[in-house]
Amino acid sequence: MDGTRSWSEVAFGRAELEQARADLPWDNAADVILGGLTVGGRIDRLDLRGDGVAARVTDYKTGALPRTTSAGALAGGSELQRVIYSAAAMRRLSEVRQVVSRLVYLRDGPSAQTLSGDELDGALGEADRFVAAAAGMLLNGSAPVGPDAYEPYNDLRLALPADLESYRRRKVQALEVAAGELSVLWGST
Repeated sequence: MDGTRSWSEVAFGRAELEQARADLPWDNAADVILGGLTVGGRIDRLDLRGDGVAARVTDYKTGALPRTTSAGALAGGSELQRVIYSAAAMRRLSEVRQVVSRLVYLRDGPSAQTLSGDELDGALGEADRFVAAAAGMLLNGSAPVGPDAYEPYNDLRLALPADLESYRRRKVQALEVAAGELSVLWGST
């Protein structure tokens, strides 16, 4: 549709990130609440259709499209960011009736994954639960490692024992108890 407007690096939720930009389509003072917490960040790209009833939020990734995807729209929490972007657009753009959330992977040519409609609504509900569960866990003094702690790309994995599989087998039940509902959202610990 003609008249689509686009913005990049659109800040939300934190006053220190939000510079006065007269061209933004929303009120910078409005909070974005997810899971009972005020969240903030920067949307990589926001497109607003000319009639103002549809928006697209884009999270750019420098890597390649994953060969396998985790179960669920949040992929165990690793794709929470784009859902937070969508929540910001939905809650700050009151006229918008349709939001498309996409991940664009730039390596090996642009490839996109999108969420919209009922799938995006479900992801927003799951994100509310995920953030609330994480906040509750931290408020109770617990901060167990998530599943990505064991991944080869995680530089902090160096702090874990050398016999990682034996360690995981011994600790899996304790980690699941400490993580509570996050264990379910992560898919495993």
